[in-house]
Amino acid sequence: MLVDKGQDPVWWVNNVLNQNNLSPGEIQILEAMKPAWDQNKPIVVPSGHAQGKDYIASCIALWFLYNHMPAKVIFTAPTDRQVKKIMWMEIKKRLSQAVVPLGGDPKVCNLHIDDDWFMLGFTTQETGQSVGKFQGYHSPNMCVIASEAQAIGDTIFEEIEGILTNSHNLFIQIGNPLATTGTFARAIKNTTDNIVIQLNCLESPNYLQRKAVVPGMATYEWVEQKRKAWGEESPLWAARVLGELPKAGIDAVFSENIIQKMLYAKPRFAHTKRVVAQDVARFGDDETVTYGGVNGKVTEEDILGKNDIPEAANRCLLMKNLINANAIAIDEDGVGGGAYDIVRRMEIPNCKIIGIQSNAKPLDAHFKNRRAEMWMYAQDQGKKGLCTIPDDKYLREELTEVRYFFKNGKIQIESKDDIRDRLGRSPDRADAWIMLQWAFKNAESIRAKDSYTDQGQVRGIGVAATSAMTA
Repeated sequence: MLVDKGQDPVWWVNNVLNQNNLSPGEIQILEAMKPAWDQNKPIVVPSGHAQGKDYIASCIALWFLYNHMPAKVIFTAPTDRQVKKIMWMEIKKRLSQAVVPLGGDPKVCNLHIDDDWFMLGFTTQETGQSVGKFQGYHSPNMCVIASEAQAIGDTIFEEIEGILTNSHNLFIQIGNPLATTGTFARAIKNTTDNIVIQLNCLESPNYLQRKAVVPGMATYEWVEQKRKAWGEESPLWAARVLGELPKAGIDAVFSENIIQKMLYAKPRFAHTKRVVAQDVARFGDDETVTYGGVNGKVTEEDILGKNDIPEAANRCLLMKNLINANAIAIDEDGVGGGAYDIVRRMEIPNCKIIGIQSNAKPLDAHFKNRRAEMWMYAQDQGKKGLCTIPDDKYLREELTEVRYFFKNGKIQIESKDDIRDRLGRSPDRADAWIMLQWAFKNAESIRAKDSYTDQGQVRGIGVAATSAMTA
């Protein structure tokens, strides 16, 4: 067991954790540990994309735990994936790479040394569902690491402050500065009470040397691709490349308040519309998602791993038959175009086939393209209580992850590649749900009377479905 309060963090990470390929920005963060502790100042790290945020957070967590006795280290982030599959996995890697056994009993998101000496991780979502989750974790040596801090609500930060009551604490806030409001944004601006360290992609060794000096860090090619796609005046360029607060806001399309409203909404309409929407899997780990719905509500779902185009088309038609839909919306871009062509050629009587092209010209000139128009239409329906979402945590995560911004006076939605980078998967369920709402907008009414009934839990059509190609 190694305990030395005075141990230099950079030396310890180099020589004990055996991490010798630190970037200048990561070294700067480690060097800030002691002044932050002595002055009781939070360290706030606004970071560009893929600058080693969770990597350096794992080094900090272990340095603090094994150089203070007793000690409590809490690491947190908004989602289960961020805590378990990113932060905890980084900590496990550092433990396995250490030159000496560090001791303790590592379990999932829990490294226990003694009753008053441990590391623990949980999501801020868990905290929000359990008021006071941070309570009871006081210690003379307390460290809290909040990753993806831009997505953590003010009330959670207030709870964290409640356990940082000693004269000396270590509090790390780290994330992409996508939001211009909230605790993290205010902390970035407050350089008097905080130690603010910016991680700029343009200053990273990978960019400066135009090669992969630090594995996993954003490449020169990625930065230049974003320079071309976004432009240097874009708020996304400021936040995700420079690690700066953008001048214009980059906001989530669906706030948590809208999500909660849609979970419990019971929309009623004077006319009935029955529609199907399908997003076809593109890559091996993507999902083909087919939703069937009535009047703003998902009533049926069919979610499978990647399958071939004829099978995707077949399942779309099965869903149409199941709910007796009179409109089908299919992603016409990329591989989805094949399923769209099959369904369109069926020439189904009394059924409108809607091909969705993300970059198509919008009906409203305020939007960059059809994709932005669809997302903001669905947001408006959600605000008005005219649509619902099933109680599906993956769909909720995907909807709340997608952000919009203004460019050249038009509303634009960030690219799917950027969303995939943060989320760790393609937002297939969100895309299918958005298309479902767009299909409701464009479908004809079936009959002129209020036929809304709550179907309860969403049903599925089953894996062993038979062919619907003759429908």
